Amino acid sequence: MADSQFFIFVEGRHGDEYVHSNNCDFALSGMPVQYEVIRAENIYGDGSGKTRLLTHYEMLESSGQLISRLKGEVAVSVFFMDKDLDDLKGRQIDSEHVIYTTLYDVENHIFQEGDLRRAVAAACNFSPQRVRRELPDGNLWQARIAGYWKEWVRLCFAANMLRLHGESNYGRPSPLNPDPCGPPAVEKVATFERRSHAMARKSNPNGCADWNEARRQVDLLYEIGRQDEVFKGKWYADILAQWLINLDPDMDKRALSANLVKHMAATMQFDSTWSRGVQEGVRKLAVKAGFEIPEQRCESGIVGRLRDVSSES
Repeated sequence: MADSQFFIFVEGRHGDEYVHSNNCDFALSGMPVQYEVIRAENIYGDGSGKTRLLTHYEMLESSGQLISRLKGEVAVSVFFMDKDLDDLKGRQIDSEHVIYTTLYDVENHIFQEGDLRRAVAAACNFSPQRVRRELPDGNLWQARIAGYWKEWVRLCFAANMLRLHGESNYGRPSPLNPDPCGPPAVEKVATFERRSHAMARKSNPNGCADWNEARRQVDLLYEIGRQDEVFKGKWYADILAQWLINLDPDMDKRALSANLVKHMAATMQFDSTWSRGVQEGVRKLAVKAGFEIPEQRCESGIVGRLRDVSSES
């Protein structure tokens, strides 16, 4: 790491490093910059991956070391974090050194930007023809699954926003859907809603109104096609893995969910609105730290804006 100038901190191990480092690779292409990816699990501390990243960020920020200069050497730190529900809860850090997903987590971006059919064919050793026959094109499969799990998302979202510590939470798959790839059981939905609503009423005087408002927010996001902001992307891989096992019980089931995420990530083009925004943010940090943008990229509008940033700083 002594030769690195960029230090990229990521949360998870199944897709995070590949996705975030690819965006950095595009952003820093042609620049005299070496980067190092550091997973949260390799940072000393307690708690989840995001907790460790937050602790490390706060340490560097408080000591003025997010961009450090020592004996002529520059070191820049950038932290990639899943949004989760931090934006809606007012918890996002306002710093150019912290870059969030715009969807719930990085797996949402992987499933939104990757090629589902190609990934499944590669991960399961299926023929492209078989996959075309079994799976819809584009993002239709994801939209269908998110729709089937909407009742569970409403419960998890409301519980999270109201801090209800109970059985409805993002840490578990939906118990409402007997078949993960199918609709929920009506009686289970009613039971869970009754218990969740009772907890909300007990939690504070406005609990009932807040519970209904939280559920309304989920409905609105679904109506405008932004369900991936509240649907946990990690669920997609587990649901898809179960569907594939049901389709072909003889397939290799070992680490199937993780392999699906990796194969989906490998089909990404890194040219989505989110990816381009990430790349621009990383380039701005590089310019701020004093790294030169190669001449062949100076015709780009983004580069022109970055030079303006450089002159201002």
